[in-house]
Amino acid sequence: MPRLSIVIPCAQDTAWFESTLASVLQNRPADCEVLVVQPREYDDPYDLRGEVRFQQAPADASLVELINLGIESATGAVVHVLTCDVEVTDGWTEPALAHFDNPAVGSVSPLVVAEDGGKVLACGVRYAVGGRRQLRRKSPLRGRSRAGQIVGPTLAAGFYRRQAVLDVGGFCAAVGEELADVDLACSLRAIGLRAVYEENSVVMRRASAAASRLSWRQGRQAERLFWRHAADAGWCRALLLHAWTIAWELVCNLHRPELVSHLCGRAVGACDLAGYRRHRRQLKAAQQSAQRVLPFKHSGAADIRNVMHPRAAA
Repeated sequence: MPRLSIVIPCAQDTAWFESTLASVLQNRPADCEVLVVQPREYDDPYDLRGEVRFQQAPADASLVELINLGIESATGAVVHVLTCDVEVTDGWTEPALAHFDNPAVGSVSPLVVAEDGGKVLACGVRYAVGGRRQLRRKSPLRGRSRAGQIVGPTLAAGFYRRQAVLDVGGFCAAVGEELADVDLACSLRAIGLRAVYEENSVVMRRASAAASRLSWRQGRQAERLFWRHAADAGWCRALLLHAWTIAWELVCNLHRPELVSHLCGRAVGACDLAGYRRHRRQLKAAQQSAQRVLPFKHSGAADIRNVMHPRAAA
């Protein structure tokens, strides 16, 4: 059984996929499997089936669903997710895998740079208690050796402890691909696992301008993210900061006609109380499972609040 499974979900662009796959096959370590998940059959013009395991997904599968299928089918203890706009560099897995010798580590975020190697795009994601995903970047001008706190890797490139991901339910398709990474990161943190940033694990990504979208779907997904994790930060603080987040959103977007649709989406997203309770029960069960293998004891939400607000804890 390999220690590492590299999962490449391919939703559409075949040219980008082949570029990603070629870089993986050129630089992969010996003890790993490469798993490609696609919603259609791949012609395999390069006869790669001896080196790559191809899995066909349902035709309507989303990117998040493709990733989950790959993780479920993987055999490695650690899974590495790479989307089709990413290329890897020589020796990128070893520094990241070393962190998993510590059973308290649930995920490792590599350094994501632009494909020309000049601009740092991300070193992980952060979660604002009010319900916002924040991309964490490291300034190359300052030359810092460590990034600030992250909760997990980006969806584009991340290493995960496979069993822990399965225990918390995998990536959540209900929050969409833009928020699925921070949602999973918060779930892993809720069961006592931590994320690590590894600057010596470097991947390259095609830089693209992030559009500031405002839609019914985006509003519903953002609200789902908040309610799935509000309890971990403490209800009073979370609700106050969530109200501030929405108020700021209103002020900044009053001129945009799609704001009304976005707010309606938020209202709908807040109504799935049964789903949020199921998620909390699943996290509680996963936390009990994690406590049996972690070399320390933690007290759940109280510890999480201390991590999220170290000044208050001090």
